[in-house]
Amino acid sequence: MSKNRYNPKRDANEPEIVNALYEIVDSKEDIERNNGTDEPDLRVWYRDTLYWLEVKTKTGRLSDGQRIWIERAILCGQNVFVVRSVDDALRAIGAMD
Repeated sequence: MSKNRYNPKRDANEPEIVNALYEIVDSKEDIERNNGTDEPDLRVWYRDTLYWLEVKTKTGRLSDGQRIWIERAILCGQNVFVVRSVDDALRAIGAMD
């Protein structure tokens, strides 16, 4: 069975955020999109560090599964952020003050 058996609902602001990230990462392979599980929408490698970004609209809310995944990942020392804009995403990965 394919890993991509899910068709996750994408937030309307995700393409804009991904395009902005493509402008600063070394390669498009440095950004991976989630396949529909509770893990964050994007995995971003930037300056030798892995960041997990959950994209939400201005009023978007985390599901219970997403909240649990994020809490556990943070407890394990992962860099996990909920981002709502390009600026949020760039700040999260340290590309903008």
